[in-house]
Amino acid sequence: MKLVNGAQDWRWCHEYARQVVAGKITAGKLIQWACQRHLEDLKRDDIYFDEDAAKSIVLWFSFVPLTDGRMAGKPTVLSPCQIFIVCSLISWKWSSSSYDEEGHPLKVAGSRRFNQAFVLVGRKWGKTTIAAGLLLYIMYKGGFKPRAYTLATKRDQAKLVWETARDMINLSPRLKGLFTPRANDIQMPSRNGELKPLASDSKSLDGLNP
Repeated sequence: MKLVNGAQDWRWCHEYARQVVAGKITAGKLIQWACQRHLEDLKRDDIYFDEDAAKSIVLWFSFVPLTDGRMAGKPTVLSPCQIFIVCSLISWKWSSSSYDEEGHPLKVAGSRRFNQAFVLVGRKWGKTTIAAGLLLYIMYKGGFKPRAYTLATKRDQAKLVWETARDMINLSPRLKGLFTPRANDIQMPSRNGELKPLASDSKSLDGLNP
């Protein structure tokens, strides 16, 4: 089946990379390199692309509503480049485990390869929506007692993503069945999870296990 723009299909992750590398989609040099790496990594044995995870994260965003303007409450529609980002973060995994000299795990088979991402985009691209949706998804998939935090130099800034996640929950019956927004945090009662906004000067940063 041919992919079209607007199709909420995980396969856009690969197709976007192919079109960028082929010059059919205009992109900066760093994005070109990321797409080239993506295609080359499909041939590696030490990592693998989990198609089920890719399907899962794209499907998840169909339950994640927009929170602003006339489209508030409507499902988030991911663009091809957004599908590339969320699938890359969620779907690349380690094929086997490795340990340091003291026996501590460096890589765990089946765990996500990437735990950091730097995404630089213009205004109105949807970065807050993507960040909040990813946070809720990782909590949902995180096992028992997931802990998530939004951080900024000021607490008001940190609350931007947190407030978007809260609004998503209030606008989505599906998410409302999983999460409970409160005045200063978001709880996940069934798994004893929480999502909090924190400032860089917070006295409660020590000992956190995100």
